[in-house]
Amino acid sequence: MDFSIKKEQQTILETAGKLAREELFPRAADIDIKSVHPTASLAEIWRKGLLGITIPKEYGGLGLGLLESTMVLEKLAAGCASTTASFHTHTVVQRYIDALGNVEQKEELFSEVINEGKLFGSWGSEPGTHGGAAPVKVVVNRAKEGYVMNGPKHFCTMAGACNRAMVHANIPDKNGNRRTIMVMVPTESQGLAIIGEWNTLGMRGTVSPAVTFNNCFIAENALLGQPGDVEKKGIEQTFALGDAAIYIGIAQGALDWFKEYAKSHAFNPNTQPLSHDLLLQRRVAKMTQRLEGARYVLYSSCQGYWEETNMGRWYLVSKAKYLASQASMFVANMVAEGLGGRIAHRRYPIERMIRDIRTATLMPPSPDRCLEVIAKYELGIADDQLASRWGTLRL
Repeated sequence: MDFSIKKEQQTILETAGKLAREELFPRAADIDIKSVHPTASLAEIWRKGLLGITIPKEYGGLGLGLLESTMVLEKLAAGCASTTASFHTHTVVQRYIDALGNVEQKEELFSEVINEGKLFGSWGSEPGTHGGAAPVKVVVNRAKEGYVMNGPKHFCTMAGACNRAMVHANIPDKNGNRRTIMVMVPTESQGLAIIGEWNTLGMRGTVSPAVTFNNCFIAENALLGQPGDVEKKGIEQTFALGDAAIYIGIAQGALDWFKEYAKSHAFNPNTQPLSHDLLLQRRVAKMTQRLEGARYVLYSSCQGYWEETNMGRWYLVSKAKYLASQASMFVANMVAEGLGGRIAHRRYPIERMIRDIRTATLMPPSPDRCLEVIAKYELGIADDQLASRWGTLRL
């Protein structure tokens, strides 16, 4: 397949790669140790003109398609996985706004990004649910001159750092039937409270605590589209494609660091660098092949995504996420085994990368669920309940 991109888009990728090396990577260790929002790195992404990569050009953005925006995530993740995961969430929210919002909403919300560097979070997961977004417990009801929102969310990425959060909510009909609606909630709204801590194995800079809504007032123009519209757009699966790109990007960063270390270090009694060791060379070859295979499937899935049926999209996403997860964990293990105990020292960035890989790949859908989708698609087994069991793929 042809994954070539236009010269303009290649320049964007070069900017992302430079940002990862010069801005994101130097800050990554401090972000990890302190478990804080990567605000300086995200601000630099804005200053370099990348914060609106999925905003249409007519609204001042770069208008990148699914393949090109995924490539940007891969480049950035090699520098800092936490920064990139937060940025990824923001870019998918922009897709929702473009697909569901009216002209007035797009002009207001996209202007906040382009002109002010504002950030959007996406809060979907709820306590007591398994795997992905669950617009059940957070309920939106009509009130005077607007709506009120009540209920809990957890794993709320960028809570405390984003300007608005797109909340996956339930707006029941008159008979109490659940209907999904996306709500752009200003995070300074009264009745919105951040609770709990964020102290995790890896991806520590994503800072995703729990949030509760207690009679939180919602303005009329905060709702995107009509109830149920979001389920027809197919945007939710793109979350997992971006996640796959992040896994590959972190692993590529780890492999690149491993190669540079091998070329510049020697272990006694050998005088030649580690890169001349045959066993280490085999490791590099295996890691490279795994990543190249996962990258090919990811790119091809992005290219064919919008032409597929709903089940076809789940199939493409499952293949891409499964292979990216397995390849990145393979790289993490190979690097660790290749260098031994020294990788545990925090003076080396590789220990953070390994922790980030293991944590990031816990994002839904799980490997077992991915394999289920792949098998059912290949065998022609219909499963109308699959998407509902899977949720919308997001914490």
